[in-house]
Amino acid sequence: MKKYDNSGITIIKDVRTAAYKERMIFYNKFDEIIKDKQLHKYLNVNQFDNILRCEVNLRGYEQIRKAIGLKRDEERIKGTRQDIKLIDCLNAAENPNYKILCNFTSDIQNELFEEWRDKKVNMQEIISEEGMKRIIKQLNCDPKLIRQFIREHTPKGKPSYWNKKFKDRLIIMLSENIEVKNISIYLDEVKSLLEAA
Repeated sequence: MKKYDNSGITIIKDVRTAAYKERMIFYNKFDEIIKDKQLHKYLNVNQFDNILRCEVNLRGYEQIRKAIGLKRDEERIKGTRQDIKLIDCLNAAENPNYKILCNFTSDIQNELFEEWRDKKVNMQEIISEEGMKRIIKQLNCDPKLIRQFIREHTPKGKPSYWNKKFKDRLIIMLSENIEVKNISIYLDEVKSLLEAA
């Protein structure tokens, strides 16, 4: 998960085969439209205020068919390309954005296994790192709140050690764009909106 411009996020599901790689982007449509001065002549751009745009990048006919629930026409000659008609996409019963987002978020909990796989660290180090990340996330990556939390929970004269450790971890987290504040709340809200769409 990464930031997209200043007002959105990108979720990429990396897989070994590039043909099956999927990407979703969520951003504020108004922020994008307001930049295009030509559109102002033809549209009331204010109607796009508070509109969340969702883009899905699918690669190839098979991914599109799977996402919208279309079956291949088996009567056609096997091995030939089968075009997907716009009317079939519009009439599809599946909700591809919701389905894909659920697929992406289903293994968020498994990222812990992936992150620590093949690293030569002991359980205490993992607990320390994951604990620091959780504290930082729960304090919304706010350095002042982190320092206050450290002051309240360390013996007198010892906070400088923890301040440095947490500052280093915070810098790494921000540079990797691992987490947006309260991401699970936003994901649940987006899922409910996509499910209703």
